[in-house]
Amino acid sequence: MLKCRSVQVLQGDMNWIMITLFIILANAITVVNGYVRGCYYTNWAQYRQGEGKFLPEDIPIGLCTHILYAFAKVDEKGTSMAFEWNDEDTEWSKGMYSRVIKLRENDPTLKILLSYGGYNFGSSTFT
Repeated sequence: MLKCRSVQVLQGDMNWIMITLFIILANAITVVNGYVRGCYYTNWAQYRQGEGKFLPEDIPIGLCTHILYAFAKVDEKGTSMAFEWNDEDTEWSKGMYSRVIKLRENDPTLKILLSYGGYNFGSSTFT
């Protein structure tokens, strides 16, 4: 009878060991292979009314591995330029670019990229 209980306990322990090993293996694969959880933030989300209004500070920390900020534009010389009037800092306020970059204070591995163009921008600058 004691032998039977020992086998049952051993089987129960083996189940926990297998579950633990599975979790460790799954996490190791994620770390080795990596993943990208890209979040597309549009600068016009700031103009929505009510619950639709969305600011950089509303992006949950840890949700995104990458933030793609829409938009920036390119001038005739190929120089990157702000798209929206409040994208860059002014004497009176922090711009939207700085507010997105500030998210790195709580998530140092966060990658931030600019999306260039947009539907209204056209493609002539890029050809």
